[in-house]
Amino acid sequence: MKYTNITALLGLTALTVKAGFFGKNPHASLDEEQLEKIDAALAQNPSADLQQKLSALEAQHSELQNAHTRITNALEQALQVNEIDASDSIEDSIVALGETCKAYGESANRHTFAAHNGQDQDPSTDGLIDGYFNPNDQHNKI
Repeated sequence: MKYTNITALLGLTALTVKAGFFGKNPHASLDEEQLEKIDAALAQNPSADLQQKLSALEAQHSELQNAHTRITNALEQALQVNEIDASDSIEDSIVALGETCKAYGESANRHTFAAHNGQDQDPSTDGLIDGYFNPNDQHNKI
């Protein structure tokens, strides 16, 4: 059958082409029943609804791409700060970063904190030198 795409689009069973008179081009005409079928098929086509869904999906896709870019950039920065070589996949890079964080957490090389008993101290005896902590205090050394 000729013109299958057109018949499918118009919702027809067949498209009859009539020969033209006196050398004119062949043409097709639609009767009222065929026009009613086409009108009914177009009424069932929710093109406006599909367009809204397409717009929503395009916006969601753009948002996900932006989120992926932000996550990738943050991961690259974290890898650079920790001097870790980036892997081919994001998952492997995250695993490497996690292992480094775990090693930092298990390390005994930590900053100590100043002792505090929970009581407010007199400002004159708070141990500050001109309003600053003494850099030679034990808690300021590694």
